[in-house]
Amino acid sequence: MNRLIKTIIILVLLYGVLFFAAQQFEQKITYFPKNNFNNSLTQKYQLMEVWIEDIHAVYSNKGGDSIALFFHGNAGNISTNEANIAYLKDAEVSFLMIDYPGYGLSKGKPSEQTLYDSAQTAYDWILEQGWTSDQIVINGQSLGGAIAIEIASKNECKSLIVEATFTSTYDIAEIHYPWIPKRLFIPNRFVSKDKIGDVECPILILHGDRDNLIPYAFAEELYKLAPEPKYLITLENLGHNDVLGYGKMTDQKEKINEFLKTATIQ
Repeated sequence: MNRLIKTIIILVLLYGVLFFAAQQFEQKITYFPKNNFNNSLTQKYQLMEVWIEDIHAVYSNKGGDSIALFFHGNAGNISTNEANIAYLKDAEVSFLMIDYPGYGLSKGKPSEQTLYDSAQTAYDWILEQGWTSDQIVINGQSLGGAIAIEIASKNECKSLIVEATFTSTYDIAEIHYPWIPKRLFIPNRFVSKDKIGDVECPILILHGDRDNLIPYAFAEELYKLAPEPKYLITLENLGHNDVLGYGKMTDQKEKINEFLKTATIQ
């Protein structure tokens, strides 16, 4: 009996160690923050630097009928997304871009829930500035796409744009880390495929057909699950990092700009 109890205790302890190690590993492969901010961007692009509770952000108010709430990917911060800032400025739309907890100057630690909370706080802040929900374009790239889908599924908005995003982190892990027991060891799940059906605004999905990190099939599945009106733009010969930053989307620039401003594509 004593031997059985000792065996059970050892197994429980071993499981605890493995569980902790796996979760630490999963955190490290999910979040790659940089903790800085390039102040020169505010002058270069005429941005207002704002704090929304503990969240650092940049804000560009050009007026008009649309404001983009932009969520970047899992790596870097606002400063490493200069290409997105430049694109949004060139498109002549207002926008708010935030850094998640633990990114840039934002306080806190990144997790699925803290990212969702910071995004909701940013959405609420936009409303407090006098914008209406039917003017907010929720826009996310890669991991930011999952955050965008979460916020769009729970709030009214003008439209939703997601780029190079995924159905869930389980599905990504199945491709890149099939040996991880996902249901037990992945706390950050981001199950967008269960949420996109709740979005009640026009949806634009952009994805490169040579994306080896987040395969194009994920875009097809999200598109299939999304309600109408919806659009899927295939970015031919582009990989994952080609899509991030809009830099090589020149062939589709007019369509993206049209959707940003009108929530439709002719």
